[in-house]
Amino acid sequence: MSLPRNAELFGTESAPGQLLDTVRRANDVWLKAGITKKPVEPAALLDFASVNRAAKEKR
Repeated sequence: MSLPRNAELFGTESAPGQLLDTVRRANDVWLKAGITKKPVEPAALLDFASVNRAAKEKR
């Protein structure tokens, strides 16, 4: 996947992309399946800044 597409999927902290919803859904599945014992804050798993900084530097 290209760097610009990754930046689009990640989005930013103030305007998250599709990946945040994907992580939320995965979190729900893992909880229901007993893989995890407590919910995880999805935004804490995503490093918006690194992907967006890399995409910006690439331009």
